[in-house]
Formats: sequence, C-alpha cells, structure tokens
Amino acid sequence: MRRALLIKSAQDALGEPHTVQNAVYMWHRANLWLAFVAATTVGALGIGWLLDLGTTNTGVIAIGLAGIASAASTRYFVLARTGDTIALMTGSPIRRVAKTLVRADLTPDHISPSGNTLLATDWKIAGRVYTVPKSCDQDMQAMLV
Repeated sequence: MRRALLIKSAQDALGEPHTVQNAVYMWHRANLWLAFVAATTVGALGIGWLLDLGTTNTGVIAIGLAGIASAASTRYFVLARTGDTIALMTGSPIRRVAKTLVRADLTPDHISPSGNTLLATDWKIAGRVYTVPKSCDQDMQAMLV
C-alpha cells in the first residue's frame, strides 16, 4: 500500500508525459547534523542544571530537544525511475509521498552505494549522500538496472 501511494504521488509530481516505474523514499541529513544535535543536547543539559530542574527532568528535556533538532536537520526525498531517466523529488516528512520535482536528469551513472548498516543503506546521488531504508533496498537496486 505504501509503495503504491509513493509511486502515485511521484507520478502526480512529475506530470503526464512521464510514467513512473519505481520509486524509493529516502532522507538526507545536514552535514553538521551530529554537531547540531550534540550542541542542542549539551545546551539543554546545561540550562536544566542551571535552573535546578533535577536530573530526570533535565534528561527528558534534553532528549526531547535532541529529537526535535534531529528532525529539523533532516530533509526527505523520493527517487523515481521513469524510463531512461531518474527523477529526484522532495518528500513529505510525515507520509511517504513525493511533493515537488528537484531534478529529472539523473542516470544510473549518478548513483553509487556509499555505506551500509543493519537498518539502512547510504547512496551517493549526484554528489550527496542519501539514506535509504532496507525495506526500499531492492527497489533502489532495480533502479540501477
């Protein structure tokens, strides 16, 4: 169901002359993502201790603000295969849908694997690293063929 919704939203974002064959949901974190999240956490801990909120309250606030900082520095994208080309579109952070076209001139030569974890795979696409969940890994491999 999610995959069908993703493909339909990519088709709607690209318009009529294109036919979407496959689509992948992915995200890109800002280059200084970890530093931003760490600074937010340390700042929240420091303010919590200065205000004497208690260790538990300060910890909960710091973790909550770290999650907000992480979400604020993450952008979501959709990669869609349309015949001979591959299109990159912005994605929704809440639902797995494509929103607007970023570029439609990518080829498999622009895409290469960059890293791998148990839950996700990193792909370098036109010079930027994007993270693809393992559930979309087969679809990503199919785009390169």
